[in-house]
Amino acid sequence: MAWTYRHHTCPYNQPCPTNYLNSKESLINNLMYEENRLSRLTPAERRSPDVLRGTVHLLTDIRAYLTYSQEAGRAGSSRGKKAQVACPEKFVNAGGICLYIEKHRSMDWDKARTFCQEMGGDLAIFRDANEFAGALDLIREHKSTRLSWVWIGGSDRDEEGNWKWFTGEPMPMGTPFWGSVRHRREPRQDRAKEVNDCAILYENDDYMIHDRSCSWGCKPLCQFHFS
Repeated sequence: MAWTYRHHTCPYNQPCPTNYLNSKESLINNLMYEENRLSRLTPAERRSPDVLRGTVHLLTDIRAYLTYSQEAGRAGSSRGKKAQVACPEKFVNAGGICLYIEKHRSMDWDKARTFCQEMGGDLAIFRDANEFAGALDLIREHKSTRLSWVWIGGSDRDEEGNWKWFTGEPMPMGTPFWGSVRHRREPRQDRAKEVNDCAILYENDDYMIHDRSCSWGCKPLCQFHFS
């Protein structure tokens, strides 16, 4: 599927722009929306932390989108081959990778990894936006099965703030992967009393990535690994 950008931050109760497809026209439309929104604010409102944060998020999102669009163009032929992969029993092809979502049993992050390994894989990882979008499509098809929190294969256990997949590869940060809570982009470093070292897909944020305690009980999203 084509990745669709989703604008997360709309300070001062301004209406959010509609979701749009990845194109030059849609980027221009969103920048025009931001210019129009800022023009209606007073000088004091423009200097407020919420407005500045929202503007920074928008510019960061657009930069991230352009980066991943460029990478997607370079990797187009490779993804075409992946999309034709035949998956083993129980797994389905989603975004060119073979995934299985456990819909009934919840477990902590370590047990989730063991569960997936016993199926011939491990927790899911996403190396580009198309793989991520394919996984979200699969999960959204099963929303009726109460998939509030879904484990994936990323953590910052080894070094706080340094998020990596279990393979040791760095996790992609920002849009279109990580979500936000109350206009604050995940993963947050301002929750000193909380130890949130493992990555989940969070239903209340449309299954964007969030950080949670590794001891939480969540459903595993497994990815089959071909030897």
